[in-house]
Amino acid sequence: MVCVLEMSADHRLHYHCIFERPYHCQFERFRAIIRDQWSKTDFGYHEVDIQDRSDAGWTDYLLKLRQKRSLLDSIDWTNCQL
Repeated sequence: MVCVLEMSADHRLHYHCIFERPYHCQFERFRAIIRDQWSKTDFGYHEVDIQDRSDAGWTDYLLKLRQKRSLLDSIDWTNCQL
């Protein structure tokens, strides 16, 4: 799991993440679990976009420097599992 914290133009913090879906869990179930758990956080917004597969374009977007002071400081190392 890789998590990157960004600040939008209107100064709202938000996450971009890559999760590895467990092989035994169907995508719809996995998405439902993420939505359910995210809605229980104090900072969870209603805008949640969950895609089944990521590609090089998503990885580039996740690691873009726009909206970040520093890429290394924006990665949520506490919650990343590589």
